[in-house]
Amino acid sequence: MSNIKTRICAVDALEVGPVTFHDQPAFRSLPRHTFATQTVEIALDNGGTLELVLHFSEGCNSLLAGDPVAIPRDISEEDAK
Repeated sequence: MSNIKTRICAVDALEVGPVTFHDQPAFRSLPRHTFATQTVEIALDNGGTLELVLHFSEGCNSLLAGDPVAIPRDISEEDAK
């Protein structure tokens, strides 16, 4: 099992794709297998992109696209001057 931990500091956009189902036919002694994937595409502020393809086990919750992130502004314009 792989473990990956990373930080992405400057994300311009995030797109969560729909869950798609794939069918792998039986092969020799291996039975037919159906699995689900979901793609997350991340646009970085430097123009680069990162694409993650998640493979879900049965019963795992998919990712849901939420509302845009709104960063609170704790200081007023006049306080910033």
